Amino acid sequence: MGYGIRDGDIISLSNPKAGALTLSVPFWDYSPRGTLDPYDLWATQPAVRTVIGFIARTVASVPFHVYQGDNQGGKVIDAAHPLNRALHRPWPKQGQGRFIEALILDMYIYGRWAFLAMPDGEGGYEFPKLKANRFSMVVDGFGRFKQAAIHAADGSGIDTVPLEHVVFDLGPEPLFGEHRTGSTSVTTLEDLARELTAMGEYREDLFKNSARVPAVIERPKDAGRWSDASFDRFKREFSTYRAGGGNAGGTPILEDGMTYKPVSTVSPKEAQYIDVRKLALEEAAQALHVPPELVGAREGTYSNIVALREQLYQDVLGPLIKWTQEAMNVGLEHLLGPGEEIRADVDSKLRTDWATRAKIYQTSVGAPILTVNEARAREGMPAQEGGDTLITPLNVTKGGLASPTDTGQTNEPDPADPLPAIGGKARPATVAKADGTDAGDAEDTKSFADGDSDALQQAITALEGAAVKAVEEIVAGLSERLGVGRKAPSDLEAALGQAYMVKDEKLIAQILAEYLPDVAAESSLQTFAQMGAEVGAWQAESQYSWLSKAGQTYARVLVEERFYKRIEEVIFADDSDTQIRAVLDDAGNQAKKWVTGTVTEVVSFGAKDAAEEAKATHKTWLTTSAHPRDTHAELNGLTIPIEHEFPNGLRWPGDWTGRGPETANCKCRLRYEKLF
Repeated sequence: MGYGIRDGDIISLSNPKAGALTLSVPFWDYSPRGTLDPYDLWATQPAVRTVIGFIARTVASVPFHVYQGDNQGGKVIDAAHPLNRALHRPWPKQGQGRFIEALILDMYIYGRWAFLAMPDGEGGYEFPKLKANRFSMVVDGFGRFKQAAIHAADGSGIDTVPLEHVVFDLGPEPLFGEHRTGSTSVTTLEDLARELTAMGEYREDLFKNSARVPAVIERPKDAGRWSDASFDRFKREFSTYRAGGGNAGGTPILEDGMTYKPVSTVSPKEAQYIDVRKLALEEAAQALHVPPELVGAREGTYSNIVALREQLYQDVLGPLIKWTQEAMNVGLEHLLGPGEEIRADVDSKLRTDWATRAKIYQTSVGAPILTVNEARAREGMPAQEGGDTLITPLNVTKGGLASPTDTGQTNEPDPADPLPAIGGKARPATVAKADGTDAGDAEDTKSFADGDSDALQQAITALEGAAVKAVEEIVAGLSERLGVGRKAPSDLEAALGQAYMVKDEKLIAQILAEYLPDVAAESSLQTFAQMGAEVGAWQAESQYSWLSKAGQTYARVLVEERFYKRIEEVIFADDSDTQIRAVLDDAGNQAKKWVTGTVTEVVSFGAKDAAEEAKATHKTWLTTSAHPRDTHAELNGLTIPIEHEFPNGLRWPGDWTGRGPETANCKCRLRYEKLF
């Protein structure tokens, strides 16, 4: 047997084929002398491993599913599909995350990845991964893939795999011969790795050979020669200042004019160790198209880190995820049916926290997205009977709101109110007309609609009485806490801050929670009776959720807007103490107007709820006061389809989507009918 040497590698000439050379190192593991193996780059260079690891882990966190088209033109996950099961358990005792991570690592280290699609004997499939440094793709003269070639570890031969059994992806490379292996950008970091290696060796020698003493003690020449006994005594005494010596932390006394001088040693900063590390990480990140801020190579602000993370799955990892997804769809095409595809669920990584998503879903969908049992399952609780039906609050389907948490616009201030806007001067109160209405176009202050049923009028009267009484209590407390009449105007601003009390708002909210359900329910029952319709399966309890949220909003508007904010507005005006008195003295009247608007809104809500349940088709506007505003007088008796708006832009009296001039102090009603 003959031997030779080539590039420092021993080769044999024992191959029976004349002229053949056999490398002692298999071809697929061989690297020319002086080059770094891509695997070694990844395994030994912290910067390279950090960036590639970040990419692989991030892509692996994106779930891949098999999706099937539905009848509505969308795509849903086909959890029962054999390929979907294989994607989530590609090999016995292995999950999808580690499988995808291994594929991405292969792509970045070797420029290629591949796995086989093999039946598992149980009607499903297994995906054994091929070693990236042991396979190549065989192509014809036009570069078309023909089959996969698996090279034995000892270089003894090649096994081929039909193209339909292998799923693969290759990095870009020029065509060369009949084997393609792909290319990797990791090799472009070889120069950086060599530089880091050389600098590491230099720093190692630097720290190894540099002085290891923090300081020296100098003794002057004219001090004379120390005797052995004196030297031993000094060493023994000075050693007590070390840790555990008994005098640690104390101050030694030097003799014979001795001086203590620190020794300058090489620090990591002086050796530029930290700077080089950060530069290496930054260059590796840039070479692999990852923003350096995401791997800690550069400091970033909160805003740009958030923006970069949003871009991560689109511009940074988007192409890689797309190529991986496409390779799987092409490689497994013969196992996918019509309308089926493998897709990475990138949206799951772009979602916000659950609380934020729930609010977005409710607003965009306009209804709850979970059943009771689905919500209980998320919390690890057992299912309940009847909990599999999706509940849609009546305020969404029948109240006209955008979502279950939307309480609509509350009553805005009466445009005829005598109080000023923020920063303005207080203006005199308007003079009341003889008929009881003020100079504005608000409705008059007579009793509520005579057409209301006795039960509804009683519910409204009870609400009005309880609310006005509560307002009187709040006003008395405010007067006391503000010290009206006892404090100078300059003290009022500080007094206002001390005057605000949450219990005022809670008091009104409690009253509304008690009385609003009765008003809404009686309005619904009145509408059923007016239409001659049966109540059927309708239940007043279905209104409670919306009424609870609406009541909290009403209470906040009354206490904050009608009281505290109005007082704040006049603090800096002339005669502010007098104006505050006016606000408080007028609070009862304002509360009655507020109750009127609130009642109209809730009555309209209850009536609309019942009308939808009774399948009403048309609605008629009815004015109920002796002196309605002109726009409402023009609407009196007007009948329109139930889904249309009236000419003043409102869907019903007190419509929360309207504005103060059309809703404040309004007492109009609607009559619903089923005309066809």
